[in-house]
Amino acid sequence: MSARARLEKYLHIDRIQKLHDRVRDQFREHGPFAHNWDHIYRDTINAIWIGEAEGADMDIVMPAILLHDIGFLNDPDPLHHHIIGSEKCSDWLNAWTDPEKEIIADCIRSHKGKYPGFDLEPVTLEAKVIHDADVLDKIGWIGVLQGVRIFAEFGLSGIDKYEDCKTLFGIVKRNNRLKKTAFYTRTGKELGAKRDRIHNRLQLFEEALLELNAYEE
Repeated sequence: MSARARLEKYLHIDRIQKLHDRVRDQFREHGPFAHNWDHIYRDTINAIWIGEAEGADMDIVMPAILLHDIGFLNDPDPLHHHIIGSEKCSDWLNAWTDPEKEIIADCIRSHKGKYPGFDLEPVTLEAKVIHDADVLDKIGWIGVLQGVRIFAEFGLSGIDKYEDCKTLFGIVKRNNRLKKTAFYTRTGKELGAKRDRIHNRLQLFEEALLELNAYEE
């Protein structure tokens, strides 16, 4: 079954279809350069692949993955978006119960896991699915290309602490701080292995740093 066909199954569910369309429209109109609808769409497909294989509750997974980056609609600083998103998500979830909203908020809050700069690991299966779906977009050659967009986004944010994102040397140094990112689900690990985990991205920036060192004063 194609990725789009897998998604269409869920778009026949009224509350998911309405949420999907609202998120898509908001990100197309107001989303940042990298954390945009293009990224959210891929993450949604990733979450379907992983969530279905792991037997997760897709009534939680689908809204959580669609909303995991809504914090960027309010604040361009990535270090805040998981908290803002978890606080704002209930405004988007009128068709979900209060207990469901709490679980979805937890998935959003913990979706960065132990990624550099974050320290809240996912606990529930659904939260682990959201985390792994997001990580999958950061590895392999897709991760390299998405990484270019992310650092362009941060460099244009106007936030002083991301000034290093405006130079090649700064971008490469930030990337070289990344360690091998862990997956929490069996399916996430299997899909990550097919993309050679994070090796391609790390190798690219490790070799680029060697070249750029020659230009440092």
